[in-house]
Amino acid sequence: MRKDVRHLAAAAFALFSGACGGGNNEDEPGAKALLANVQAQSYRSWQRAPGWETRQPTVSVHGQTADIFVNEVLSSALSTQGLGAWPVGAVLVKDAYRGGDLSLIAIMEKRDSGWFFAEFSANEEVKYSGQPDVCLGCHQAATDSVLSVGLP
Repeated sequence: MRKDVRHLAAAAFALFSGACGGGNNEDEPGAKALLANVQAQSYRSWQRAPGWETRQPTVSVHGQTADIFVNEVLSSALSTQGLGAWPVGAVLVKDAYRGGDLSLIAIMEKRDSGWFFAEFSANEEVKYSGQPDVCLGCHQAATDSVLSVGLP
């Protein structure tokens, strides 16, 4: 329960700091290209993240329930014991739902420069992209910025 409270507090802080700060949509064309790429790969057919084999409740700003999918790069890394960080090329996609309806799509892609975050409304409009404060406010608290999947 304490972990959920910490995530909820971090999410509230991120929302507040994101609303007060700037730079929340740093690379809209890059975000759109990333969404098109994962959709072309039929990301909903990817492996589900460990612990997310079915849609799960979430206490994050990403909705009430969520499905999380991981690409082959991240999936392969799950069997690497003692991994200190996710490899470049790792991608996670979260479909978030409110009341059973898709409310947003969030994507994280590990690049040479660090994680690239992209969040879209249900109608695929870019809300955040790049390394926005609103994303970093929560994700920097996690090991290698991933809250939903722990390093093996």
